[in-house]
Amino acid sequence: MRLIPGSVCSQCYACKGCYTFPDTVRAMDRRLRAVQAMLSDSAKYETYKDSFCAVLDVLRARYFRWFDSGDIVDVAHLEAIVEIAARMPRVKFWLPTREYATVRQYLKLTVGHALPPNLCVRLSAPMIDGRIGTGRNISGCATSTVHEHADPIGKVCYAYKRGGSCGNCRACWNPDMVNVSYPKH
Repeated sequence: MRLIPGSVCSQCYACKGCYTFPDTVRAMDRRLRAVQAMLSDSAKYETYKDSFCAVLDVLRARYFRWFDSGDIVDVAHLEAIVEIAARMPRVKFWLPTREYATVRQYLKLTVGHALPPNLCVRLSAPMIDGRIGTGRNISGCATSTVHEHADPIGKVCYAYKRGGSCGNCRACWNPDMVNVSYPKH
């Protein structure tokens, strides 16, 4: 997607600024390797979930966004995220993702089990001024878009006007907010 003109990835914030610093790149790589190791070892898998919940407890987190750069690795990774959310009902989780196939596969494997109400899986449109195509819509998942020339769809995000801060807005964490539209900036 990074090489496709007009895609939301073509001008990604995670490819500039602090994200390009060698220490940041190494830290992100360490986190990815840790997730991959956790997914390949059942003991580490359980420790990961327990540790994640313990940290959220210590921090007294009320809201948590998965990934500021990156995405779900596979179905087992999504399963761990869902379990963490289910174990932490007082925390609202937001999972922005473009991994439609992984979400669809997870939901197919867990027929009859809805996502926890405190987990908002928000499918991201791939193109600026684009929508989630009908073939990509997944029941139970909210969406997000990026607008530049087209009218925004649904709730507009104004975090860019507040230095990247959400302030009191929690639309992204709300699965009832069908679409959040981010201005291209």
